[in-house]
Amino acid sequence: MAIKQQVMALNPARKGNMGRLNSSQPLYVYDTLIAQPWLKGVIAQIRGEKAIPGVDAGDEKAVKKAREGLKRQLPIRAIHYSKFRNNHRSSEDAVPESFLFQTTIDVDDVEYVDAALEKARELNCSNTIWKGKLLHLEYSARKKLHIDIRMPMGMTIEETQKAYCEAAGIPYDKSCITPERIIFITDKDSEIYRSKEWYGVLPDEEIKARREAFLKRGLTIDGKGTARYGLLAGDCKSPERLSGDFQGQIPSDSNHKAPSSKFKVTEFKVQISKFKVTEFKVQSSMLNVQSNGVQSNEDEDYPAPPPMPKKLPKLVELLISKTPEIYQPAVACAIFPPLATHLWRTRFRYIDNVEHEATLASVLLAGTGAGKSCVQKPIDFIMEDIRKRDQENLKREKEWKDEMMRKGANKDKRKRPENLIIQEIDADMTNPAFVMRTAEAKEHFLYTSLNEIDQFDALKGIGNQQFRIMCLAFDPGNLYGQTRVGTQSVTERVTIRFNWNASTTIHKGIKYFKRVLTDGPVSRINFCTIPERDIGEDIPIYGTYDEEFRNSLKPYIDNLCMASGLVECKEAFHLAEVLKDENAEFSRLSQDRVYENLSFRANVIGYLKACVLYVANGYQWEPEIEDFIRWSERYDLYCKMRFFGDAIKKAELECDQESKRGPASILGFLPEEFNYQQVEALRVEHKMSAKGTMKMLNNWLFRGYIKVKEKDSNTQLLKYSVFIKTHSKSGD
Repeated sequence: MAIKQQVMALNPARKGNMGRLNSSQPLYVYDTLIAQPWLKGVIAQIRGEKAIPGVDAGDEKAVKKAREGLKRQLPIRAIHYSKFRNNHRSSEDAVPESFLFQTTIDVDDVEYVDAALEKARELNCSNTIWKGKLLHLEYSARKKLHIDIRMPMGMTIEETQKAYCEAAGIPYDKSCITPERIIFITDKDSEIYRSKEWYGVLPDEEIKARREAFLKRGLTIDGKGTARYGLLAGDCKSPERLSGDFQGQIPSDSNHKAPSSKFKVTEFKVQISKFKVTEFKVQSSMLNVQSNGVQSNEDEDYPAPPPMPKKLPKLVELLISKTPEIYQPAVACAIFPPLATHLWRTRFRYIDNVEHEATLASVLLAGTGAGKSCVQKPIDFIMEDIRKRDQENLKREKEWKDEMMRKGANKDKRKRPENLIIQEIDADMTNPAFVMRTAEAKEHFLYTSLNEIDQFDALKGIGNQQFRIMCLAFDPGNLYGQTRVGTQSVTERVTIRFNWNASTTIHKGIKYFKRVLTDGPVSRINFCTIPERDIGEDIPIYGTYDEEFRNSLKPYIDNLCMASGLVECKEAFHLAEVLKDENAEFSRLSQDRVYENLSFRANVIGYLKACVLYVANGYQWEPEIEDFIRWSERYDLYCKMRFFGDAIKKAELECDQESKRGPASILGFLPEEFNYQQVEALRVEHKMSAKGTMKMLNNWLFRGYIKVKEKDSNTQLLKYSVFIKTHSKSGD
């Protein structure tokens, strides 16, 4: 099933207005919310896992009252509709067109929780109408159970609730059937299972069919009204009752009592990530889940990043000295591209005997409003001297351009000024301009800082050249450029020396690099992040960047500017060898091929950082450099694995499968007789656009690969036709 999007109506506020719901919120809003530390803390207090301040733990009545009060502080989500008029939570304001065709079974008796969990899994795998209907499992605030299910075709909320509860052997709660029904949101650790279809907007064809099933019964498009007949579990044995709307049967023993908690589900296929159906082995009610599949890092409860060393190299300590603690790791990463930009014709020999220049790039991935601008002030001070020199050359360039405009077609135009070394370039610079600036830089580094990663798109040129530039910049001895015919066009072949910083949200960053996960850019970039602050936490306070700060920084900048030639730093060299071995050892223990591959270039990045610090410190090694570089490399790998690790595994797996499978005919995958919907689903499965289905079918028809099966008496569109392979040209 091709889900268009996943949206919900929710109120994310703590102690929020119960009568208000924010309509049509994307699922990442919910995911961001359930990961909040404050929510985890409140849930722990409600469950008695954590003491409630000011409440006597021995006073049962006071504890119960306090827990009820805490529960009312939790955010809420609507379970039936994604949109409410004016965001007002009421039955009348529920927008019928936003009905989700799903409902939530609230298991509010602790005695039934374990059995209900096991029965939910059993029903999802059974040959009944409940097969594949399980959407979500989570523990409620008081460690009871919420079971979210897809409603069978034609069944109302009430009928679905009654039938499912009877089939599962659990009490039916009639309070769950109202349109405006909400439940309290719990923390990430409380989530047991999630389908990719949870809160999904169904395909248009299915929505149409479901609405028509309701209309046939004299109900509204969202199933409101009085049903002409009740449909309990036993009624579903006869699909013809609703003109074929029900597909499948409830087993004849559907009136059984709740099973014992000793019941074991040995094998169960569920979807917990957007990437892959994963096989689980679930034993008893202990829910010891072992996954053998690829999981999405977006949904994973990832551990905290490695903490920065307490003792830092003097230059790093200076540059983060005015930065609030929460931002310091991000700043400690972002300072290196502008620092390295001061180096000119300076090389460092890596442990593989290849000479590198200090080409460094950093991307900060953090949530909206996380404080990504924290890196800007230190960068401004680092780049101060370069910007001053750039300003003089920009003035010379402008004067020349103005003169050219005045002279028009005059043949006496003077040539473009020489020595126009301009290192800091515009974020939205075009590809030809980038090549020109690189050529004129006389082997100096170019540098830019981007507020959003997609500002790089200006460098696309023909194809995704921005990713090629990212890769080439890191690689020694690269050549890049263009050849143009026009006399005014830029024709150059240059060696790219390009350092840069970029910031973006986690969602945008993951999306931006999605298509090049296995092509190299991710491994060549230093990634960093900012942890989310608790809601309502005080704003971090910055220190003052003053003249003393500027004067303290100047000697380090001067040392970088004076460097030249091949720089040998035996301490950095030795450290790179040690870290390489440590990475290899971890890779052997974890058997994680992606980590190993990412670690190769992460180690080069760490080595170059160490060399930059060594030069900046007047060719003097500090003991603190070793601990800092070890942390820096681990932190970089942490971010890469957190944000891209699972996606890279998935991409590599798909590539491997494709290479083994070889080229295949789409038509060859279809049965002898098929319809439009089957073709569309097959195209989507093969990563092809659903929109091209009609064009492809027409092409097959025109070329005689298929024909339309004999139509009935009514006019029939291709979209509703049945097709037959001809075998004359299809190659089957």
